[in-house]
Amino acid sequence: MTRQPPPPDPELVDYLRKNIKKYGVDALKSQLMSEGISEDDIESAIEATTRRKLSNKRLVPLIVGASAALTLLVLLVLFSRKPSKPIAPVNMSGQFDKKAVSGPAGPSRPFIGHSGYVLQLPPDYSAVSDFKDLSRKMEIVYLFPKGTDPQNFGDEGIYGQLGILRMEVSSRRIPEGMISMEAVRRGVSRTLQNRRATFTSREVQVGGMPAIIINITEPFPLTQSFVLGSKVIYVLTGGLEDQRFTGVLESLREVSQ
Repeated sequence: MTRQPPPPDPELVDYLRKNIKKYGVDALKSQLMSEGISEDDIESAIEATTRRKLSNKRLVPLIVGASAALTLLVLLVLFSRKPSKPIAPVNMSGQFDKKAVSGPAGPSRPFIGHSGYVLQLPPDYSAVSDFKDLSRKMEIVYLFPKGTDPQNFGDEGIYGQLGILRMEVSSRRIPEGMISMEAVRRGVSRTLQNRRATFTSREVQVGGMPAIIINITEPFPLTQSFVLGSKVIYVLTGGLEDQRFTGVLESLREVSQ
């Protein structure tokens, strides 16, 4: 019997339709496979996306709420590619500078993010910030002990050993509405299951904002917290849920949005 391909996944189809002209089939296929999505599922979605004649004007129902949020969250925020070269540091006002933001040896010092949030740097820590997109709406901030080699920022497997933390900030708003906590839970759970990761999760509050904390034990230790702000979603990543991670997470406050 001829093996029938799986039906196209509406979430993959929607993602491909939005990005295939910009990035091309090969790049998107490689990215999706790196997230643990099977090649059969990807090929089925590509075929549905590139098919010229459709029986209906719309290939799939409109993806709303959790489905669209899941795709954007997982593919654009949680597991998007890191900068290929050391990023440019910024000063305390968010403007690019020749020096990184540095934490003094005494009391911790605040870092003011581009979208109007504040973090407290651990003592003797520095921070550098950059944007993942040309429109400067997806911010990425690395917090690290002074003297850390920036080339290590892309290797999550050694974050715990080196004490590196990463904060990613992007808009909650998508064409179908606002990303919800339910969408975050579903998106993270599905992605980690696809990657065969071992993890636990729990819900918390961070500065009055709803959040979840994910502790991953396999394939390597990693802790992530997803915090829903008024207009943006914050993702803090560290090697483990230690005092530094908890201190930075609990210091998160929105001062202007």
